[in-house]
Amino acid sequence: VEGYYMNPSGTCRACMNVVEDADPDFPAVECPAPTSFEGNALERLHMNPGYFRFSTTSTTGYFCTWPNNCIGGNKTGAALCAEGAGGPLCSICQPGYYIRDATASCASCEIAKAYWYVGPAIALGCLLLAAVVLFALRGRLMKWVKANSNLINDLSEATTSF
Repeated sequence: VEGYYMNPSGTCRACMNVVEDADPDFPAVECPAPTSFEGNALERLHMNPGYFRFSTTSTTGYFCTWPNNCIGGNKTGAALCAEGAGGPLCSICQPGYYIRDATASCASCEIAKAYWYVGPAIALGCLLLAAVVLFALRGRLMKWVKANSNLINDLSEATTSF
């Protein structure tokens, strides 16, 4: 039947149009030359992860803004969205979720709350590292200050004269 094909696993699938901005390495459905067979319908079209279809009668697949928010399957609309995602193209995070760039998907705010200490711990670690380096180089720093005391005094006077 024109417009349908059988995939390697033997499942009948409908070929579909994909909008122009789709990622060619991330196909909506694999579409080799159509194969003759009976018993498929557009309503049973299986979407690959990363794609969205608005209704069971839609013949166009859209590449999702956040590909990991679109889970794929024999579904349409919000049913194609991963947990915490919704809206057109699964592009809106539900309340209690935020878009996490690292995973290109909506993540629970509870996860972010659980790791609140990571940023301050990194900052403290950097400060400690700087203190250790300065302590280790204190002898060289003191020699440099002694050798350049005239330059330091001149710069100090120049900045205070304004």
